[in-house]
Amino acid sequence: MLAEAGDPPRAWIERPRVADHLLFVGAAFQVLSGDRQLGFGAVGPYSYLAIDRSAERFGIVCVDEFENFHALIRAMDGEFCKPKEAESKPEQ
Repeated sequence: MLAEAGDPPRAWIERPRVADHLLFVGAAFQVLSGDRQLGFGAVGPYSYLAIDRSAERFGIVCVDEFENFHALIRAMDGEFCKPKEAESKPEQ
């Protein structure tokens, strides 16, 4: 069913919510986009060094906080790369 004029789309209403204290991780992910490894038409992950530098830039100095940040960025990166990996696999 189409939304009535002025009603927000269903996808907007049902969008995932991100806790306020994690919003900076999304910002960091976007900032890292310029550091993505590329080669032979394939999209690669962000380098550890780029994630480490980004963490420092966002004020993460505690080892435990860095490990959490690193895991979140890697998880987001893995999801980002999934469609790209599917496109690059040859059909059988």
